[in-house]
Amino acid sequence: MARFLVFCIVFIVFLVFKLIAKGASVVKEAGSQAYRAAYAEEDDIGADVFEYGAAHAIIGLLTTTAKSDGRVSEAEAIVIQSTIDQFVDMVDPALQSAYRRSLILAHRKALKENGIGRYLRIIEDADLDRGVYVTIVRQLIGLSAMDGFTTEKRNIIYRVALRFMISRADVDAWIASVENGAQNEEAERQETMANGMDPYEVLEVSREDSFEAIKRKYRELVRKFHPDTLAAKGLDEAFVEFAKRKMQQINEAYEIIRRQYESTHAAAA
Repeated sequence: MARFLVFCIVFIVFLVFKLIAKGASVVKEAGSQAYRAAYAEEDDIGADVFEYGAAHAIIGLLTTTAKSDGRVSEAEAIVIQSTIDQFVDMVDPALQSAYRRSLILAHRKALKENGIGRYLRIIEDADLDRGVYVTIVRQLIGLSAMDGFTTEKRNIIYRVALRFMISRADVDAWIASVENGAQNEEAERQETMANGMDPYEVLEVSREDSFEAIKRKYRELVRKFHPDTLAAKGLDEAFVEFAKRKMQQINEAYEIIRRQYESTHAAAA
């Protein structure tokens, strides 16, 4: 499912620019709310120690969708954490620590409750354009595809799409496109392995490194080679195309190592 992770991370950059253009005031307000969250005496995440902004609601939607099959997978957790990182980068550095905590609280709270209706109301109140609504739905589809579409995940996607006035026909077409992509991606992964790619060399790590160290290196490389990040820096198209191929290799390599790690630990258990 490496390509789905690329799809999900691409969404983050797109959404950030949309929020800057249409929802900057929401982010600014969220920063002051984050201070109240970070320094509130009440540590119970069930208490309303801060008001939700659009970013908090998006984290809530991602988390609720991810957990609906009974667990949040490693790939899903990476997407949620990457989304938090991007939102944090949008606020003043003096606010970032508090803002990060508020978003993590939103994630933790979503793990314990089902607040989809509230998340949707908050996103609608932010007055974002339709393009953002479409992107949110497609992000939920990409996230759901990582562990396979379940009835619960499909129902959440349909509910969100209906609220944003996106037709079920469009949603079904996007899901079919992702499912077809999964089959093609698996074939490409098998071809990559047949061509002798060493996933540890691709990730610039050692076989003796811990999985946590490998994961940190993977995230570092994703930030370094993400095509949208490089394009935003004004680098030429040829280099951006190279970065796209590099990102595919990085994600395929991480997926191979992750599956080996999970398989080894499952056998040990």
